[in-house]
Amino acid sequence: MIIVMYFRPETGTGTPQTRPFPGKPEPLYHPAGQTRREEAMKKLLIILAVQWYTRAAEQGDAKAQYNLGLMYDEGRGVKQDARQAVQWYTRAAEQGFARAQASLGNMYREGRGVQQEDRQAVQWYTRAAEQGNAPAQYNLGLRYDEGRGVQQDDRQA
Repeated sequence: MIIVMYFRPETGTGTPQTRPFPGKPEPLYHPAGQTRREEAMKKLLIILAVQWYTRAAEQGDAKAQYNLGLMYDEGRGVKQDARQAVQWYTRAAEQGFARAQASLGNMYREGRGVQQEDRQAVQWYTRAAEQGNAPAQYNLGLRYDEGRGVQQDDRQA
């Protein structure tokens, strides 16, 4: 048996399927085709990761929800979709997952997938910062320094 990857470059998606191995196997290393195979393998692994993250996320796993949000945020293995990213980040953030809280703060700060809202960004940055998330602490400091979503406060910054 071999795994065959049907990849659709226009959408960045594909479906791994098993097939009986026909004939003589190809060598594992072929200088001319190695790069293409490596790229195809990376894409396959990303697609498989999305499938497993989706299964775990739907069962309530906060880390999988965050990772699935990241895949949608960056368009890795799925079509880039900021609204989907926000949905998955929110599920993980509500469970107290600090990286998801910081990412959700970024989405509200930048208005990606949600209406831009500095106060919401500050709320999520605060939750993540209280757990020791350094990027959230930095972004929260900037909010206080600039007075965006909070009253400007040099001491808090």
